[in-house]
Amino acid sequence: MRLAKALLFLSPMKILLLAPFLGLMGIALLGPGCKKAEVIKRNVYKDTTIGGNRPPDYSGVADAQVDAYINRLYIDLLGQEADSRTVASGREKLRFGGLSMASRAQFAAEILETRAADDRIFAHWSARMLNGSDSAEIQTFINLWIYTLEIEKKKPSPDAFYIQVLEQLLARDLALQNSRADFHAGIITIQGMFRRMLDNYIYDEINMGSENFVKASFENLYHRQPTASELAAGVKMADGQPAILLQADGASKPELMDIFVSNPECNEGIAVELYNAYLLRKPTPAEIVAHGQLAKTPQGFRTLQLSLLTSAEYAGF
Repeated sequence: MRLAKALLFLSPMKILLLAPFLGLMGIALLGPGCKKAEVIKRNVYKDTTIGGNRPPDYSGVADAQVDAYINRLYIDLLGQEADSRTVASGREKLRFGGLSMASRAQFAAEILETRAADDRIFAHWSARMLNGSDSAEIQTFINLWIYTLEIEKKKPSPDAFYIQVLEQLLARDLALQNSRADFHAGIITIQGMFRRMLDNYIYDEINMGSENFVKASFENLYHRQPTASELAAGVKMADGQPAILLQADGASKPELMDIFVSNPECNEGIAVELYNAYLLRKPTPAEIVAHGQLAKTPQGFRTLQLSLLTSAEYAGF
């Protein structure tokens, strides 16, 4: 368990100092379990263009199809089915708009604007990058660093270097803890959230060592393994040596993380992940390029979500 390994980071004397704190917290040394998402088979429909610039006729779409679309949105965006009142209200709104893509976009956008939907985004990528770590687990480490700092600073001769290390650990994990609220408030982009998911104690513990860190970053963000030359350059940069990776130069692990999230391939990776999550398939190369372009702007992530969530392929009509 990561907390147990975190204690190995401390000296025996400092572990003794933490004993009362750990007792008070009653920390369990078992990580949270993960459930495999249910795979739902659905019919796939292509978007339809009617000659003469006339919108498609959805009058023949049954209420059951509309209700299924509403529930699919709620499950994908909030992790739960809509209640009967919400389904009825949503069906009325969509019917009033003729089930058009514009009406679907307005309905989906109302869900996406909620804090719960943004928390769901964090949970989705946490499952991919942080083994599903939630706010409670992150807070456990934050509390540990705070307590250890207080103990160290009260010593007659505090260890300045040790204090600096602890302050860095605390700052990184606080940034990760605040990423959901900051993303919802528009303070950071989705790429900014990824940056914080790379830069924290939990990710370091999952991917120990520079080589594992580089490989995991490529897989988590780009959905591929690095080439031999990319791996060598990434490891070199992670170890604090100057190198060129993905046509960008850097000489530190923070600079390496900046390169990972700012490269256009990160945006393409977002498109791949959303296609897998929403449409249950891999995007074509053309779709990756087109939708990767959307994801690079501050509002582009929302635009990309809506373009998939309002499609005929997703709606089923």
